[in-house]
Amino acid sequence: MSLRFKIWITIGLLLGGVSQLMASTVVITGTIQKPSSQTVAIKYTSNKPNQDQAFVTANLDQQNTFYTQFDLHEFVEAYLYVGKDYVCKFYIEPGEEMSISVDQHDIQNTLNFSGSYAAKNNFWVRFHEVYPEYSEKVYYYRPFNFHTSKDVERAYRSSNNIESFSTKIKNDWDNQKRFLESFNAHTPISGSAYARILSNFEARWLNNRIIYYYLQQTLMRPNADMPESLVQFFQNFDKQSTEQLENKEYINAMLTYLGYVNFVNQKSGPKETSADYYQLITNNFIGISRNYLLTRLFLKDLANKRLKLWEDKRYEYEELNFTDEWKLMIDAAYFKLVEMYSGIQNVNFTLPDALNQQVNLTDYQGKVVYLSFWATWCKPCLDNFSRYKVKKDNLENQGVTFINISIDKDRNKALDFISRFNIEGVNLFADNDVSSITQQYMISSLPAYYVIDKYGNLTQYSGTIETVEQDLLTLMR
Repeated sequence: MSLRFKIWITIGLLLGGVSQLMASTVVITGTIQKPSSQTVAIKYTSNKPNQDQAFVTANLDQQNTFYTQFDLHEFVEAYLYVGKDYVCKFYIEPGEEMSISVDQHDIQNTLNFSGSYAAKNNFWVRFHEVYPEYSEKVYYYRPFNFHTSKDVERAYRSSNNIESFSTKIKNDWDNQKRFLESFNAHTPISGSAYARILSNFEARWLNNRIIYYYLQQTLMRPNADMPESLVQFFQNFDKQSTEQLENKEYINAMLTYLGYVNFVNQKSGPKETSADYYQLITNNFIGISRNYLLTRLFLKDLANKRLKLWEDKRYEYEELNFTDEWKLMIDAAYFKLVEMYSGIQNVNFTLPDALNQQVNLTDYQGKVVYLSFWATWCKPCLDNFSRYKVKKDNLENQGVTFINISIDKDRNKALDFISRFNIEGVNLFADNDVSSITQQYMISSLPAYYVIDKYGNLTQYSGTIETVEQDLLTLMR
C-alpha cells in the first residue's frame, strides 16, 4: 500500500469519528383498519445530497394499532407502507408527535392525521383529492432525475405558444394559493408549515416554467432558449440556505434547470464526463444549488468507483462550499473507496473464454487493459457496450486490450447476448467462480470497470470508456 493511501485512510478513520448532528425524537402512532399485513414501515429520504434512506418498522397489535419512535435530524417527506403496500405520504419534523388512522380498503375517504402539527398533512390529503392531476408525474433522466406532472406535459403539447402555456401554469399556481388560503381559514396551519406549502407551490410554478424550455430544446422547436429574466428569477430563488432543500419541489426545479442547460450544452458535441458536468454546474448555478449539485456529482462519481474528479477538484470545491457536513460526506465516500482500492492486492485471475481456453490476466502483461464486469440483466452494461463502440475500436487500434467478464451463471445466456449485442473484445466467463471474482475485485454493483496498467497494476481509473479515454491514452505512452 502506498504512503499516500495510508495517509488518506488514516484521515478517513479520524473523520469517521465526527459526531452526527443533534437529532430530536419523533413519535408516530396509528391505527390501520383492514390491514393487508401486520407489519407497517415508514420510509423517508434525507434532503441532503447523499439522499440517505431510512426505514422504521413496527408491528400492529390486536387492535391494529402501532407505535414507532425514532430520532430525526431534519424536516422530511415520509411514506407509510403496510407490508409492501403503499398507503400515504406525509411530512414530519424533529420533535413531532403524530397519529395516522386509515382504512386500507378505502384510503382516499378515511385517511386522517391528528396531533399538534397534523393540519399540514390533512391539507395535502384534501389538496390531492381536489387536484388529483397534480399527483400524476412524468420523469426525465439526464443528468439527474427530475419530473413534472402529466397535466403540465399535456398542457405543453396542446399549447400553441409560451403565452397560452404560461397562462395555464400561472392559473394553476393561483388556484393552489387560493386553496391553501381557504383551507387555512377553517383549519389553521402553523406559520412555518404554511410558509413551506406556499414555497412548495412557488417552486412548482418555477419548475413548470423551466420545463417548457426543456421540452422545446429536446423537441428542437423554435424559441427554445430560456429568457434571461427566467434565468435570473431561478438564481434569485436560491436562498443560500440548506433549509431550502426541505422543499422537494425546489430540488426538482434545480434538476430540471440542470437538464435544460445540459441539453443546450450537448448541441456543440457530446459532453458527458464527470468533469463536463462539473463545469456545467459551476458555470450555471450559484449558492446552495451549485453546492448541492456538485456534492451529488462527487458522491455519484465515487459510488461509480472513480477517485479522479474529487482529487482534481477538492480544493476548488472547498472554496465554493459553505456546508461542512457535505464535504465530510464526500470525504467518507472517498476514503472508503481508497481503502477498497488498497484492499485489492491481487488483480490476477484465470477464467475460461467461449472455447473453454483458460485465459490469465498476466497473458496481457505489457498492455493497458480495460476490464469490464457485466451481466445479461444489467441494462446499463449492455447500453455502454453499444454506446461507446466507436471509441472502443479507436482505443483498441492504439493498443488497449478490452476484457469483458460475464458474471452470469448461465454461460449460454451470456453467449447469446454477446452475439445479439455484438460485444467485442476478450470475452471471459466467471461461471461458478462469480462469488470469488466479485469478492476479489470488491464488486457490489454493475457495471463495474477497472483499468490495469502495462505492469499489471490496478490503477485508480474507473468508469465508462468515455470517462477514462484520456487516462487510457496516457497509460499507453
